[in-house]
Amino acid sequence: MSGMLGVVSYGLGTLIGFGLLAFLVIVFIQDITQKKHTVLRNYPVIGHCAISSRSKASTSGSISS
Repeated sequence: MSGMLGVVSYGLGTLIGFGLLAFLVIVFIQDITQKKHTVLRNYPVIGHCAISSRSKASTSGSISS
């Protein structure tokens, strides 16, 4: 029994890494398959930065358009 437990036990850092990798894969699949924002499909990192800064600016009211 203890031999099997050693096979499936991972460290906290490894589990966090697997979780982060799974999250990035899900976001990647959503970006590639969505049709609304072409910037997200072609340039996902820049697109997420632009959309988040645009939403922050509209909620803070500091930049008027």
